Amino acid sequence: MLKKVFISTTHNTALQLMRYITLGSVAYFADLGSLWLMTEMLKLHYLVSAAISFILGQVINFLISRKYVFPPGKLRRTIEFILYLLIGCLGLLLNLVLIWIFTDHFQLHYMLSKIFSNVFVFLASFFARKFFLFHNKLPGVTQ
Repeated sequence: MLKKVFISTTHNTALQLMRYITLGSVAYFADLGSLWLMTEMLKLHYLVSAAISFILGQVINFLISRKYVFPPGKLRRTIEFILYLLIGCLGLLLNLVLIWIFTDHFQLHYMLSKIFSNVFVFLASFFARKFFLFHNKLPGVTQ
């Protein structure tokens, strides 16, 4: 049962989303923990910390997603990673804007702002990656 849920290749969106949420929580907690560490302990500005921690989370998320969430694609791994990071950069921009709005305009604590923004960015990133990156129908970019 666990093999089917977490390891076997699947194209089922609901199962992929469940895997993305479950396994992606590792990347999320690395992101959140490093945000706190850099802001509170290293005294970096919260937006600088948020950018660095987001990138760390993206790398972890790529490795997990590539192995356990989405079936192997037809793209070369390098191109796949570049496109993954491009989607991640759009997510980073959205993440930083939302954190800034929640923190500076609504006066929420930066960690709470991060949590709120991550919910939206998390779902947007999943569907962008599923339908644009791992959909395997990008003309002219296959191996």
